[in-house]
Amino acid sequence: MQNEDLPSTGVMTLYPPGFRPRRGLNWGYLGLLYTSFYMCRYNFSIANKAISDQYHFSYSQMSAILTAWTLCYAFGQVLNGLITDRIGGKKAMLIGAAGTIVMNVIFGAASVWGILGLFIAIRGIDGYLQSFGAPGMTKIKTAWFVKTERGGFAGIFGFMINLGRLGIFNFGPALLAGFSFFGLVKVGPLHWRWLFWGPSILCGIIAVAMAFGVKETPEEHGYLPVEDYGAAKASDQWTITGSVIAALLLLGLFIVGWLYHIGRIGPIELGFIVVLFIIGLFIVLHIMAANNPPPPVHAYASPEPDEREPSPVAVVPEGAAAPLGYASAIKSPDEYDDRTTRADIRVALRTIAVNPAVWIVAAAYACTGAVRQPIDQWFPRYMQEVYQTDMKSAQFQFLAFLIPLVASAGSLMSGYISDKLFAGARAPVAAALYILETAIVCGASFTHTASAAVVFFIAISFTANSTHSILGTAAAMDIGGRKMTGFASGLIDSFQYLGSSVGLFILGQLLDYKPWGWKAYFPYMIPFGLLGFLLMVFGRNIIARGSHR
Repeated sequence: MQNEDLPSTGVMTLYPPGFRPRRGLNWGYLGLLYTSFYMCRYNFSIANKAISDQYHFSYSQMSAILTAWTLCYAFGQVLNGLITDRIGGKKAMLIGAAGTIVMNVIFGAASVWGILGLFIAIRGIDGYLQSFGAPGMTKIKTAWFVKTERGGFAGIFGFMINLGRLGIFNFGPALLAGFSFFGLVKVGPLHWRWLFWGPSILCGIIAVAMAFGVKETPEEHGYLPVEDYGAAKASDQWTITGSVIAALLLLGLFIVGWLYHIGRIGPIELGFIVVLFIIGLFIVLHIMAANNPPPPVHAYASPEPDEREPSPVAVVPEGAAAPLGYASAIKSPDEYDDRTTRADIRVALRTIAVNPAVWIVAAAYACTGAVRQPIDQWFPRYMQEVYQTDMKSAQFQFLAFLIPLVASAGSLMSGYISDKLFAGARAPVAAALYILETAIVCGASFTHTASAAVVFFIAISFTANSTHSILGTAAAMDIGGRKMTGFASGLIDSFQYLGSSVGLFILGQLLDYKPWGWKAYFPYMIPFGLLGFLLMVFGRNIIARGSHR
C-alpha cells in the first residue's frame, strides 16, 4: 500500500506488538480532550432555560447566543484548519483547550451582569477558539490510521464526543439540583455558572495529560509510517487481550449502569467511577506499550528539496538500505514533523479548495448540522416546555443517557460498515442514513406524547450522529491525507456549523411565531434530510475520485 504523502519504501510488515496499545493511548488522550471540549460546548443547552428565566431572554435571543457560537466556529474551522496544517495538530488542540477554558470561565462570571450582547460576544469567541480542536485531532489521527481503518476510528471518535455530551447531560442537572458524593459530602443546588466552570477545570487537567502523552506520528514513537504496515490483522495474543479488556469494560459498564438505574449511585458518583475505569484502562495500555518497544528504524531525507514544501522522507527498519535518492539521516523529531505532516498554507489552500469532493461532502454536512444542533441544543427545553418534564425525572435522565449512547452506536456502526462493506466509501452509507433520518423526522412531526418524543429524539440522534462521524471525520481524512487533513477537516466541518447557524436562526424565529411555536420543531428538519440524501446519491462518484489518500 502506497501513501501519496510519503514515498513508498517497499516495506510491508505486521503491526509490532506494542503498536496498537501505543496508538490506543495516543487516541485516548486526544479523545478525552475533545470529550472535555464537548462538555464546554453543550453546557449551554442545560443552562438554556435557567439563563432565559433569569434574564427574561426570548427564544430568538437565546438562539442568537447559539448562532454566534456556531458562526464563529464555522469560520474559525476554515482559518484554523489552514493554521493546523502549518503548526501541527497537537499545538492546535492545546490552543483550543486553553481558549475554551478561559472563555467558559468568563461566561460564568458574566452572570453578574446578564447582558445579552456580552453573552453573545463571549460565546462567539469561544466558538472560534474551539474550532482549533477538530482539525487538530483529525490531522494527528490521519497519520495513525490507514484509509480502511478510518471509518472505525471515526466511530470511536464519535463515541468520545458523545461521552462528553453524556457527561454534561447527566452531571449538569445534578449540579443545578444539588448532589451527594457516596453519602459523604452533600452539595446544595449550584448556580448555572458552574455548568461552565466545572467542565473548564476538567478540560485543563486533561489538556496537561495530553501535552505529555501524545505524539503526532507513529514515527515519533519509533515505528514505521502506518501505511508501511498496512491494515494488518491483529495477532491472536492481541485479539485475546483486547477481548478480555472489552469484556471486563462491558461488565463494569453493566454493573455501574444498573446501580445508577436503581438509584444506588447518582450522576456525580457515576462520573467518578467512569474516571477510575479510564485511568485503569490507560495504566493497562501503558504497561502493554512499555513491555513491547518498537524495533529500531531510521528516517532518510531526499537530497532534492522542493521550495514549496519540505522534503519528503522515507522511514526504513534499522539495517535496511536507504531507498534510491535518499541520503541524509534525520535525527530531529521537529525536522521530521516539518517534512512529513506540515503543509504550506498556499499549497493546502490550492489543493483542497479545488477538489470538488470537498464541496459535496461539505454541503451534505451542512444538512447534518441543521438537524443535529437543533436536537442537541433544544431537546432539554422542548421536553421541559412541551411535556413539563423535570430534568431530574427518570424519563429525562433516560433520554439524556440514550441520546449520546445511540449516537455512539450509530457512529461506530456506520464507520465499520463503510470500512468493511464498502471498502472505505462513505457516500452510500451516508445516503441511506439521510433518507432514514427524513422518514423518522416525518414520523416525529405527528407525535403527541412524551414517550413518543423520547423515541424519536433517540432515533434522530442515531442517524444525525452517524453522518457526522463518517463525513466530518473519515471523509476529511481520506481527502486531506496526513499533510492537509487539517484544512480538509476544517473546511468540511465549517459547513456543518454554517448549516446549524442558519438552522438555529430559522428555528428561533419559528419558535417565537406563536401560531406555530414548538409544532414547527420537527417539520423544519425534513428538507435537510432530503437534500443530504440527494447530494450523497448524485455526488458519490465525485467523492470517490477525490478521496484517494
